[in-house]
Amino acid sequence: PLLAARLGGVTSVRDLQSSVASVLISDEDTGCAGDVDLAQSPNVRYSDWGMRVLWTRLLSVFEAEYVNKAASRMDDSVSRCFPAPPPAGLVDAQSTWAQRHNTKSDELQAVSTVPNRKLVASVVRSVGTELEMAKSDARLCTMVARAATRAISSFVATTKERLLSVMNNPRVVDPCAATAHPMTRSVIGLINCVEALRVGISELCQPADQPLTAPAQSVLCTCRDELQTFIDAQSDVLLDAADRAISQALLDVDNSSLWSHAEHALQWLQTQVLEPLDPRRSSRVHTMTDSYLTLFVHTVCVTMPLTETAKLRLASELPQLEFACSQAASTMGVRVTGDAYKSVRQMRPLLFMTSRELAQVLGERSAEWSSVSELDLLNHVVCRVATEEEAECVPHELLGCSRREWLGCVAGSEFVESTD
Repeated sequence: PLLAARLGGVTSVRDLQSSVASVLISDEDTGCAGDVDLAQSPNVRYSDWGMRVLWTRLLSVFEAEYVNKAASRMDDSVSRCFPAPPPAGLVDAQSTWAQRHNTKSDELQAVSTVPNRKLVASVVRSVGTELEMAKSDARLCTMVARAATRAISSFVATTKERLLSVMNNPRVVDPCAATAHPMTRSVIGLINCVEALRVGISELCQPADQPLTAPAQSVLCTCRDELQTFIDAQSDVLLDAADRAISQALLDVDNSSLWSHAEHALQWLQTQVLEPLDPRRSSRVHTMTDSYLTLFVHTVCVTMPLTETAKLRLASELPQLEFACSQAASTMGVRVTGDAYKSVRQMRPLLFMTSRELAQVLGERSAEWSSVSELDLLNHVVCRVATEEEAECVPHELLGCSRREWLGCVAGSEFVESTD
């Protein structure tokens, strides 16, 4: 019984007689395994002479038996995370119960889609136990690590199938929807499960007590990196959806109602994605918030007529945008303190300066206004002059291009040719 775990459940020599008999034939007279008729063994080639070949093939039988049992236990732990769907009768009963208790069927589906976190932790424990048992043999440990990788790949494949089935509904990933879809949290939950698995595998790569062999550690590190790639790809689907919605709302912020669209999409990004998301995407979120601040300055402050009503509106909306971006970034542990943030803060006092004061700022270019680019200041002055003289000739109209084309020039490296 003490050897049962190490031998994959084999507890007696009789259990292995059928597999060992074809490899090792004992001579009852001499008791020497080397003096055997190899022609009686179909699994040994006639050129394989000596005890070394016989013992190697005998060990391969034990290794294959052990690895198969270990792989079966790890596969079982993965299968428990994704049980088979209930029969049709039970699904109908759940729908009827949901209708009676005023519960949406999507909410029930959201609960059944995401694996229990304790079951995900049991997968990591199962892999760790099998590696610990095989750690004393380098070859066996590597084989178990490869079996663990296959089990984890099965977990990821099933997770991907569920993600695809959930996101077939376009309302699940819709930042502009009036109310958040319940299945959006299911997408986050599935990503978090893979993240929990990645964290557990990372800890197994560097055990505290006794390190794994180099080949086994290499196999686990490769598996960990593949999990990270999967997590980044799936979380990017949500971040890309939010990024497109927010950027589109900021580009179309011509009338006062459209700022509410951008604010709503920013709130969706923070509450439905960033707050429940376990993987840290700090760099991506920092880039996104910086782009929103810059885009808002370019879109509103340098391409639209600045009437008194528009100035008051901007004085109210700029702090709201600044606060919304800061809240979203702080969820990932990032502080918005870059040039885009400083540019937004410095744009507010510019709104209420006279034309003479603006010309003085543009001429002196003191360190106080260093975060606002010269092109933004120049465009702002042109918008102010066009508004005051009621000419309604903002910069892109003077240059004969569309508003979006001009925004692309302002944001890119082509602005020098445009200003010429």
